[in-house]
Amino acid sequence: IENTRLLPAYVLADKIKSITENPVISCDTIGDAIKLALETSEPTDRLVIFGSFFTVAAALKFIYGKSYN
Repeated sequence: IENTRLLPAYVLADKIKSITENPVISCDTIGDAIKLALETSEPTDRLVIFGSFFTVAAALKFIYGKSYN
């Protein structure tokens, strides 16, 4: 997401990697993250998108093709 107030995804991923042994995957865009989540999930899984309003608005824009800013 292009916003100077947001922490870059790779920085957040590095912080999470330092506190867990579980795999952490970082994507360049919200769209890439959603596609990867859908490709690696089961049909009965639920995808939960959370974070700032900027994050959720970008996800909604990707999913529905509308701007929510």
